[in-house]
Amino acid sequence: MLPTISYAFCRTSERALKVKVLGCSGAELPGYNPPAFLIDGKVLLDAGTIGSSLRETLQWEIRDILITHAHLDHIKAIPFLADNIIIKNKHHSVTVFGTKSTLDDLRSHLLNDRLWPDFTRIAASVHPVLRLKNIREGAPFRVNGYSVTAYAVNHTVPAVGYVISDERGRTLLYTGDTGPTGKIWRSAGHVHAAIVEVSFPNAME
Repeated sequence: MLPTISYAFCRTSERALKVKVLGCSGAELPGYNPPAFLIDGKVLLDAGTIGSSLRETLQWEIRDILITHAHLDHIKAIPFLADNIIIKNKHHSVTVFGTKSTLDDLRSHLLNDRLWPDFTRIAASVHPVLRLKNIREGAPFRVNGYSVTAYAVNHTVPAVGYVISDERGRTLLYTGDTGPTGKIWRSAGHVHAAIVEVSFPNAME
């Protein structure tokens, strides 16, 4: 199993908002995994990596996944997590949040019973393994005790970044993949920490 890195962000009280980096690479090589950031062990930001970086017992704690966009390096671990839930006879659902465009791509091109089974129609016990839930850019919503707002960013496909706050007001910004973009920064307000995509240096502009 590849090592993961944990960071304690937003240290404004005795407890910190904890982020475990399962992957943060745009490619996949030994020691380099596609993007996935686990918040407090239960909410996943993007899903490029799960099973290869997270032991089984911790995988079962993931109940919600926030997807920034539909590129494969940000979604490819979702079907394998669903497989693991069934194989290990777990009886819970995982909710995948994304914009309508992103979830439409997920349904059409991945969970389509051709490339991979449609786990929104396959049950773990009495509930589907995966639930897909549409979000709207700029409209706050609740996820597992967190307040989350999605903001459009600049990418080659429709994409959003997320601003996530816990009940104590500790706030994390995650841009996902983006080029130069201003909206998320103007809209986010005060944040305690940010995870920002930096695939290319300024010298390549």
